[in-house]
Amino acid sequence: MDLNERRHIINTLFHFAIKSDICYKTIIVDKTNYTNNFMWLNTRLTKDLNSFIDSNYENLLSYDCIKIYYDRGQKEITNILNTIFLTRFNNVVFKENNLHEYRLFQVADLININEEVPFFLRSVKKGMNSCRNDV
Repeated sequence: MDLNERRHIINTLFHFAIKSDICYKTIIVDKTNYTNNFMWLNTRLTKDLNSFIDSNYENLLSYDCIKIYYDRGQKEITNILNTIFLTRFNNVVFKENNLHEYRLFQVADLININEEVPFFLRSVKKGMNSCRNDV
């Protein structure tokens, strides 16, 4: 697949995402602060997610259905999502990657990448600055 075909696919997916009625929340945690203690990382993710739900609880209740797209790739995150959402709401559906809803799963990945890249670039820049200071 050449570059123009890839651009067309990304452009199409981007426009689909814009036209879709999607609300999302991305929680990004700098894992370098938690490399030695997964319990602290799980606690941080749980607190951040609960904080988001607390501040948006009434809005979340207004939805007929809350759909969570997650590929169940990390057991700890799957457990956090299940525990928090299933204990606080009765209208939650976990969506896995299937052919009928593959586009929405791709949109979720696109949003996630869009949110992570600036964080990653700031981390790289910070690392480069510290290297420059060491020289």
